[in-house]
Amino acid sequence: MNLQAPYPPLQTQTLTNGQLLAWRQWGDPRGHPVLYCHGFPACSLEAGLAHEAAMQHRLCIIAPDRPGYGGSPYQPERTLAHWPETAALLMDALGHEHFAVAGFSGGGPYAAETAAMLRDRVQALLLAAPVHHLGEQTLDAGMAHSARALIWLSQHHPRWAERFYRYALGPLMFHWPVLALRILMAVAPPADQAVRALPAFMQLARASTRQAFVQGGRGAARDLWIYTHLDASHWDQISCPVSLWHGLADRTVPAAASRAWLKQGWQAETHWLEDEGHFSLVVRHMPAMLASLRKAINA
Repeated sequence: MNLQAPYPPLQTQTLTNGQLLAWRQWGDPRGHPVLYCHGFPACSLEAGLAHEAAMQHRLCIIAPDRPGYGGSPYQPERTLAHWPETAALLMDALGHEHFAVAGFSGGGPYAAETAAMLRDRVQALLLAAPVHHLGEQTLDAGMAHSARALIWLSQHHPRWAERFYRYALGPLMFHWPVLALRILMAVAPPADQAVRALPAFMQLARASTRQAFVQGGRGAARDLWIYTHLDASHWDQISCPVSLWHGLADRTVPAAASRAWLKQGWQAETHWLEDEGHFSLVVRHMPAMLASLRKAINA
């Protein structure tokens, strides 16, 4: 991984519905468009993990900040159902009628919602360690106790969760992102610990974490509420090719989440990687992931 700062500039777009959305472009500017849905909690800088592989496979990565993260203004009542319209209007503004969609971790539900609701426009879907419905015991088993506690708080006391993110966790992540990342990695498997030793990865992760919380923690709190109130009933309507990747050593989003995704009845191309964790999955296997996405687009 050779990506170094300075990173692509943050751009803003006022959509035709009046919404202001911030975004970054990675990869090949002349390549085929891919809408990248960032993880939780992160921002458009996270898509830098795909930059080199996107250049290799001639893909143009369009990575917006979700509302409340980075440069996109917070929307207090947003739901997952609002995202496909936002995605469609952004891609309209950039002149992309058809495109692929990729979602990592907490971006998975947003990517799937886009593929389901924009079936006539989305050509292929890539999911890497995607979050499923948080708060279900069978899906959360294997997570760190701290993560499970935050999920429980968001599920049962969303107002307190919002306050915790706004006044405690948000400032911590913004002012001391390295400490926050160390806490997050404390129970990570060996593969993720190894990735943490890569200077370029830590530089990007630190910048992404800090920028994600530049407005405070309300965007992350809203995302966590969304993950505990997912409606997957219409995701079986996804008709484009699906490529699903998950590390079996992942303790951030256990592999049970991806197994739940497969209950949609998709004919998905699945990749289970025995010793990979959450972050090592995308750091080590992004070229293969984007190769599979490029193949699906070409088909």
